[in-house]
Amino acid sequence: MTGTTLEAFRTSIKSRLNKMNEASAVSTGAVSDPTPLSQSEIDFGAWRNDYRKWQKVKELITFEVLAGTETQVVALKNQVVTGFKAAYIDLI
Repeated sequence: MTGTTLEAFRTSIKSRLNKMNEASAVSTGAVSDPTPLSQSEIDFGAWRNDYRKWQKVKELITFEVLAGTETQVVALKNQVVTGFKAAYIDLI
């Protein structure tokens, strides 16, 4: 801090601290709650989670960790296939 006096440095720090402590839209509650998700967005989110699980399971099948015929594996695959809706194409 060449050329800066100790008093100027203290003033600068105090100014920054005051700015950090000023009320903001978040601290005063002026920020509104986010718009709740629609049912179709919730459904897509659930399907996407199942699809991601299926991608991981497919990798385990490829490495022969799983056979692919296990009850849970078959159920997950069916859930992904039957749960897909054409409208999801725009959301992917």
